[in-house]
Amino acid sequence: MNGVSGKRRWLLLGGGVLALGVACSLHFWYRLYQNDKGICHVDGRVLAEEEHRKRTLQSLVSLEVENIWTNESKYNDGAAVVGVIPGGLKSDVPSIMALSVQNEESFEANFGIEVVPFQESGPAIVAPEEPYTLVVYDRGVGGRAGFTDSKSVVRALVHVVGEDEVGLLDRYRGYGNYFYRVNNVLISRECCDARKGSMTREEYISRKYRFYKESLETFRLGWADFYQIAVVSNCGELLLVDSENGINDKSVKWLKGVY
Repeated sequence: MNGVSGKRRWLLLGGGVLALGVACSLHFWYRLYQNDKGICHVDGRVLAEEEHRKRTLQSLVSLEVENIWTNESKYNDGAAVVGVIPGGLKSDVPSIMALSVQNEESFEANFGIEVVPFQESGPAIVAPEEPYTLVVYDRGVGGRAGFTDSKSVVRALVHVVGEDEVGLLDRYRGYGNYFYRVNNVLISRECCDARKGSMTREEYISRKYRFYKESLETFRLGWADFYQIAVVSNCGELLLVDSENGINDKSVKWLKGVY
């Protein structure tokens, strides 16, 4: 009698495990079905194109602000900065650089940047009205500055993506249908900044012109102004990866090969 009861318990347990496995499998494949239809699983619907784009921009801004907060929480040196240029850049970056190298104003004043303040309680996420330019830069010696104009963030048609870039689990999380082209402009911040510390004016002018010429050269070589393709979920969230800088922040997972 005890043997029969034991077998029954094992059969019931096995049946329960099998049922759970079937339920999980059905849920997984149903989520993939939803994803392939372009449905945002949080909202239960397909987002309109403009709503999706706005959420993508918000995701980009949130990422940069959260990364600055992570950096400041660890180092507390004020070196890493994120800012916004309301209305976007007034001219192309090389033209602004050419004007900036002739004055002694700050980097922020030359480009019209409003710095996003650091808050110890957590990242102050901002959602600017378009158009605007997002600026991420380093105030340290030899620091770089990156510009992303909101108008440059547009949906891209990507026909084939490798499984190593958008895998099955990524598709389960809602990725694989939306891709956005994002333009980036990179320069040396010191080409366009004010004098700092004990540097003499002669040293300052010499250093400023050196970084200005180096930045111009990167434009000439085609390294300074470029675009990348980001993977975005049906809900407008960027696909992220851990940065390899030891401070546990995130970076966008840019596609390596687009066909």
